[in-house]
Amino acid sequence: MVAITSKITNLNPKTLGIILICGVSFLWGFLEVLVQHIPGRYSIYQIVWFRYATHLLFMLLVFSPRQGIKLIKTKQLGLQLSRSVMMLIMPVSYVMATKYMSARDILAVFWLLPVMIIILAIFLLRERVSWFYWVSAIAGSIVLALLLHPNLHVTALGLLLAFLMGL
Repeated sequence: MVAITSKITNLNPKTLGIILICGVSFLWGFLEVLVQHIPGRYSIYQIVWFRYATHLLFMLLVFSPRQGIKLIKTKQLGLQLSRSVMMLIMPVSYVMATKYMSARDILAVFWLLPVMIIILAIFLLRERVSWFYWVSAIAGSIVLALLLHPNLHVTALGLLLAFLMGL
């Protein structure tokens, strides 16, 4: 484990960022598919809160031994609170969207996220984005849409909630 950690920390930050984003995207997609196979006796709200509790427990077990109080101490409380609210908006939007669209349709819209990130980077950060990133983001969204097999029975409110979930 130490050898892997030292190799990872010696990577170019851009390469490490790409590897981590790919890993998180894979795990996230896996979790979304896994949630669809949970027996119907659990409500979506129970699943969402269980995921939050799992994330919190993971963070506390992995990061708090080294970070201690620095894990929750911040100089930008407003920014931290807004991030927390956004992390709550995402699953709530999902739960609300399931009343109007199937999970496959919601996730197909949600996984337009890489394209949304590029658009936000252009408009908010004034970044220049090469064609490679555009093609990669669009190709990834198409592949995920093909894997999800959305049935395209969508409503305007469902689409809005799915976009809000991704945003």
